[in-house]
Amino acid sequence: MRTSPTCPSRARLFAAIALALGFAVLAATLSAGDQSTPALQKGRSLYSQYCRSCHGVTGNGDGPTATSLKIPPADLTSIGKKYNGFPEEKVTDWIDGTKYAVGHGSREMPVWGKKFGHGQGGSGVSAEVQALTAYIKSIQK
Repeated sequence: MRTSPTCPSRARLFAAIALALGFAVLAATLSAGDQSTPALQKGRSLYSQYCRSCHGVTGNGDGPTATSLKIPPADLTSIGKKYNGFPEEKVTDWIDGTKYAVGHGSREMPVWGKKFGHGQGGSGVSAEVQALTAYIKSIQK
């Protein structure tokens, strides 16, 4: 059987296409963020424990207690869209109580108590608040 002189060229073309597709998949994976980093795992766990009942499993504001609240929980997946980019510092301030979030209750006794207090007695942002902020950032639409 005779082989066509274009076979090696065709093989190179297919290899180039496969390589380009591989890079495209890798780029998409990296741009979606690595959901397995320790900070995101910690943030996901904290979210599940402290936020999910109001904000819902996916962060859309549809948790099981949402209908019983006077103020509907925010859709956490659209923060970046609302602010034309994810406002990391603002979100951190809402979580640790630096800024007042109407639905979270008074600063003296937010729904999660002193768990996420600003720097937990020190200066700066606690690792837990940073992890929770990173997780909320990762669920943006």
